[in-house]
Amino acid sequence: MHSLILAPPTIAPCEIAKWLKGESSLWIHQEFPYLHKFNWQDGYAAFTVNKSAVTDVVRYIQNQLEHRQEEFSRRVFGVLES
Repeated sequence: MHSLILAPPTIAPCEIAKWLKGESSLWIHQEFPYLHKFNWQDGYAAFTVNKSAVTDVVRYIQNQLEHRQEEFSRRVFGVLES
């Protein structure tokens, strides 16, 4: 999951990750009970972004689904072709 978050420096990135994972897990389990085994992987990555790069980062995040589908296709077809 990719997110772009504006947070004050008084909130530690680990607290943001903990909150995001906790709230999203709760929502997933409530809305999709058949995903009762859903669990986030351990860890997270956090990066700072210059204000001038925000538009590019938003575009990158918006393109993740398409990118992942293309990557999946490359892997599947790569395996099938070998």
